[in-house]
Amino acid sequence: MGKNRAMGPSRLAPVTDVAMKSLLGIITMLLVIEGCSQFPHIIIASDPLTADEHLKLGAAYESKKEWDIALEEYSRALKKDPHCLAYFYIGNVWYEKGELSKARENYFKAINLHPNNGDIYNNLAWVYLQENNIEKSLQAIRKALTLNPDNPIYKDTLMRIEQKISPFP
Repeated sequence: MGKNRAMGPSRLAPVTDVAMKSLLGIITMLLVIEGCSQFPHIIIASDPLTADEHLKLGAAYESKKEWDIALEEYSRALKKDPHCLAYFYIGNVWYEKGELSKARENYFKAINLHPNNGDIYNNLAWVYLQENNIEKSLQAIRKALTLNPDNPIYKDTLMRIEQKISPFP
């Protein structure tokens, strides 16, 4: 009488090369199908936008008070064109966030690049005014008015500084 053998690996049918290749083909196909059901990964090799377009995007985010996204767009503009007005806009965002020292720092960077832009001096005057540094505020707004003496916004800023000096007419 023969021995009873336990059912184990020796009792399985051997896997042929054809069966193995078919199984691998099916697994590969399933993996490909599974991979196709995912959202595609879009890779942008380079930024297609210009510095000006990033400035406009930053301004749009700034108008919605989305400060961090605006700062990102302005930083991207600087990468595209280090001489653009991005430092001015970055200064504006920091001013709105109440970070006056960061605003001032960026206005100085903007002035170094654009020394004949009165808007930068006007906004710098507002930083100094918020810091109660009246003398520097006056210096900044006077520079803005030297560059554009008829600008009504600059005249208004000067009037506000003078009101802080002497609140009563």
